[in-house]
Amino acid sequence: MTTQEHSQAGPDKIHRKAEKPNNHQTPDLDLTKIPVSTLKGVGSEKTALLAKLKIETITDLLLHRPKRYEDRTCLSQIKDLALDEHASVHGEIITCGVKYRRGRSMSVFEAVVEDASGRLRCRWWNMPFLKKIYTKGHRIFVYGKPNNLKPRTMDHPETEFVGVTEAEAANACVVEVVGVTEAEAATLVYALTGSSTATYAYLPYSSTATY
Repeated sequence: MTTQEHSQAGPDKIHRKAEKPNNHQTPDLDLTKIPVSTLKGVGSEKTALLAKLKIETITDLLLHRPKRYEDRTCLSQIKDLALDEHASVHGEIITCGVKYRRGRSMSVFEAVVEDASGRLRCRWWNMPFLKKIYTKGHRIFVYGKPNNLKPRTMDHPETEFVGVTEAEAANACVVEVVGVTEAEAATLVYALTGSSTATYAYLPYSSTATY
């Protein structure tokens, strides 16, 4: 096209000429029939974990909902913890380590968390590898329910590392809750949801799920 022809063609004609026919139609995949095992990194063990949450297909994963939500923005002081009542606290690990029992056939990792009001013992049974994760001086959120008040103790609480200042405790949030036996599977769900969304979000969606 010459310069004169270009000036007379107008933007619409030029635009139409630039367009190319789309001969490649995106397939209409039924995500209810695609197993989660097709996702990268999901083998037999992770497939079994997801099954605990009744997640077998991509649709199950994308539509998975927690049992309920719990507000962890309301922090308690350690001295105010009540027996068998869920609560969140924020403090500093002042000591931690592994103790072995029964000739090292059983272990308990214990971290003592302290705030301005008192101390809380956090214990995890048969998880000695936690000594590589928790360190004296770390500030953490702790969520769970005390099973003993003398001394105050939580077994297998949920934790989250925070910043080094008390002001950063404002980072607490509202979180999803699953059953205790499903906690490991839930962690996997959170990691995979983003992956599956990125992979299938652009596809025409076909699902038999109802709300």
